[in-house]
Amino acid sequence: MQDFVICLECESPVYTFEWNGSRVTEAVCPACGNDQPSLFATEEEYEELSATTDHERGLDED
Repeated sequence: MQDFVICLECESPVYTFEWNGSRVTEAVCPACGNDQPSLFATEEEYEELSATTDHERGLDED
């Protein structure tokens, strides 16, 4: 079970959400109001997404 998920709209942590064991099924970001389950990520998923985005921009460290 995750302690929190990260809103991909505003990058805020969200501590109140429903989890089915592998993904978010329900959440509402208190900072921006996002309520789309697919727009929340675990900390690990968020870091992977950030690394991919940085790499695509050419910002990854060598």
